[in-house]
Amino acid sequence: MKPARVIYHLARADFLERVRRYSFLVMLGLASLLGYQTAVGNVRLQLGDYRGEFNSAWVGGMMSIIATFFIGWFGFYLVKGSVARDRETGVGQIMATTPMTRPLYTLGKWISNFAVLMLMVVILAIFGIVIQFLSGESTQVNLSAYLLPFIFIVMPLMALVAAIAVLFEAVPFLSGGFGNIVYFFGFIMMLPLIMEQDFINTYPAIEPMGLALLKADMAEEVIKVFPDYGGSFMLGGMDTPIIGTFTWTGIEWTPLSSLPASPSSVSRFF
Repeated sequence: MKPARVIYHLARADFLERVRRYSFLVMLGLASLLGYQTAVGNVRLQLGDYRGEFNSAWVGGMMSIIATFFIGWFGFYLVKGSVARDRETGVGQIMATTPMTRPLYTLGKWISNFAVLMLMVVILAIFGIVIQFLSGESTQVNLSAYLLPFIFIVMPLMALVAAIAVLFEAVPFLSGGFGNIVYFFGFIMMLPLIMEQDFINTYPAIEPMGLALLKADMAEEVIKVFPDYGGSFMLGGMDTPIIGTFTWTGIEWTPLSSLPASPSSVSRFF
């Protein structure tokens, strides 16, 4: 059997096994709940006292941030464990007797992880279109402006999370609970570094979540309309009232990008 067919059948079988598990249904339900909470306004993105008009670019940017934060953080625990299940059920021993090599097995697991994570991203992306129509602020859907943040930010991050999950399972001391703790606190500690480090602001491609890039581009627009903007960037509840809106048309995606200088900021997630 050709390697491509081996990888396809392994990834497909693993994907179907996962989506039938209760843990996946719970995570899918949480993703749907998160999309609903965003649709009714209980979760929103704002820059200080201001937010963008609910056009395709703003909603796409907001939903991509939500996807990277929540699915990038908690999706790891959903996809991690498939290798351990193969060991416990004896599937791994059976595969060891076949011509399948370790690289092919690892690649198949990574593809399966990526597919599971992207399925949840698709759920949030669908909710985003609904949010734009419910807001009534802009009824024209610009698919390019809406989807590009998912393509250039969310998809690469999901690929990275899928690979980290496989890597953690391949390293013995990271395959269990200790690895879960390392990822949990590593993700938390990465957020302030992403938003504040000058090196990352200068080289946004190194920042896997795209938060600094989106924040800087949005801040550049809000300052044009509201010069008193202090630089804060918040994703969360409605404890800070909105006193003005601005129009953000999205990032002009180029192979090489640098972030504009921005005022000192306070970033907060919930």
